[in-house]
Amino acid sequence: MRRFAMISPYFPPSSFVGAKRALTFCRNLPANGWTPSVITLPVHIERDADLEPLIPDVPTYRHYRTGPIDTWMTRKELNAKPKPFGDNRGHTTHSKGIWRQIKKELTSLPFDRYAKFIPWAKKGCQRFIESQQCDLIHVNAGPFSGLILGTMLSKQTGLPLVLDLRDPWAHDPIYSDAWGVMGTALAKKIEKWAFTQASRVVMNSESAVSLYREAYSGVLPSTHFEVIRNHFDEALYDPLPTPPGADGPFRVIFFGHLTPLRNGQLFFEAWRRFIDRENLVAGDAILLTLGERTQVDDDAVEALELSDFVGRETWQPFIRSRQLLGTADVLLDLTSPRHGLRIAGKLYDYLCARRPILSVSNNPEVAQIHADAQVGHCVAHDVDAIVDALCDLYRRKRAGTKFQPNLDVVHQFSAGPAAAKMARIFNEVVGHEDPAL
Repeated sequence: MRRFAMISPYFPPSSFVGAKRALTFCRNLPANGWTPSVITLPVHIERDADLEPLIPDVPTYRHYRTGPIDTWMTRKELNAKPKPFGDNRGHTTHSKGIWRQIKKELTSLPFDRYAKFIPWAKKGCQRFIESQQCDLIHVNAGPFSGLILGTMLSKQTGLPLVLDLRDPWAHDPIYSDAWGVMGTALAKKIEKWAFTQASRVVMNSESAVSLYREAYSGVLPSTHFEVIRNHFDEALYDPLPTPPGADGPFRVIFFGHLTPLRNGQLFFEAWRRFIDRENLVAGDAILLTLGERTQVDDDAVEALELSDFVGRETWQPFIRSRQLLGTADVLLDLTSPRHGLRIAGKLYDYLCARRPILSVSNNPEVAQIHADAQVGHCVAHDVDAIVDALCDLYRRKRAGTKFQPNLDVVHQFSAGPAAAKMARIFNEVVGHEDPAL
């Protein structure tokens, strides 16, 4: 039997090599605190194996300092949004010029709010790895604390390390522009330390892998970096509802948060022009958002007189989202122009929902997914292009045109192929070759 310890900011879905639980450094804490557990897998990793009986019961490491986690760090604090760099207890600064730059350098270090738990978590994880006789450490994270914790444990235990990073980190300008010179230099040093310790680094886009292969040319072989896309496991979702017909309002759903980096202003302007071009009135079309919106977004809705055409739906967990997403005429995948190295995770939930997708993205991989899977439109950050796509999708609905994606291509983004790729990597780094993989 092979035993794998996973460190993740998420509860990994059962689609991930079939495991419903893992050694987890988790953002979303269970009610009783952090509960590490371990995946135990056969030497020949089988996706369809019944793994639930193989997961041992383990005690919860609840106490640190004087009591349970909930008594010294509330769930609200743990899940709070990070404050803007330089924001001290909500107070703003009026410093400008050189003083603002100095403050940025002193406060914008590349650590998330969970870094303070690493010394405690490291001890508990080490004890657990030893008691369960694990063979490998797998970090599934959007780097930050999980990357640091997993690397420390790999160095201390001598176990091989697989870094399964959802997004690029130190070489991504979205992060480095906020850190400043010192923060960026420190992030690159930490990243190099972790990447050279790892047996394999996995990214979820070809563009991110190309970036890192070039950045580490002469330091790490190109084979050190591999692509495994995010994916969906259809068995985890609720059933598909009946798709909407030609009548009824034209429903566009955005499943996610609008943020200062990815706000809705551009799309709201396109939405206004689309409504005017098609001569729509209240009740003919509705744009529903499920996550948070910024004040800028709300101001744009009001200024463009879209109150009758933009609404909000109650947030749904991913595994229960398909009941709502399946009622959409269009699922909106909205990114910012700066997200060219990334693919939004919601795109895979949209594929599972089997409804037309409109992606606003400058990542050519997203456009290729659309073209291959025949799921809708991928357009640039251009108002006219968005309007044209909306008009086409609207007219298809009114004409009763049946949505017919290429299901063979869609299946490539499901759990099975992704699990097989990760299983191959696991077997390789622990020294076991399986020709079937």
